[in-house]
Amino acid sequence: MDMVEALNGVLGYVNSYLDYAYFGVIGADFDFSQAVHFGVGKPDGSSALIYWIPKNILAETIETTVSLSVKTDFVKGDVHLVDLLSGDIYALPPEIMNTDNDGNLCFNNVPATDSPMMITFGDFCS
Repeated sequence: MDMVEALNGVLGYVNSYLDYAYFGVIGADFDFSQAVHFGVGKPDGSSALIYWIPKNILAETIETTVSLSVKTDFVKGDVHLVDLLSGDIYALPPEIMNTDNDGNLCFNNVPATDSPMMITFGDFCS
């Protein structure tokens, strides 16, 4: 299975491909220099920030928290945390979210592991 099929598209049928747009992350505070993060957006205005800390899973695992911020322009609708390994979806408590002096939405101490986690904005998972 390739990425097109994984996103409910049919290989070779361009009209079935989902068009995701990239959006930028203002900042992310990770305690690890090898953290990976990127953002995607859908045509309906929903978006997601995906992040993880890559480790050799045969030798070590990691569970920690990170703090990050995104432009509020990309934040539309409800905010959820998705564990992409288990498929669990969590509502983020308001006390970990705040707005900084530049108007960016900041997340403090969200869980981070060696498998991808995703913060969604709006109906990204539907």
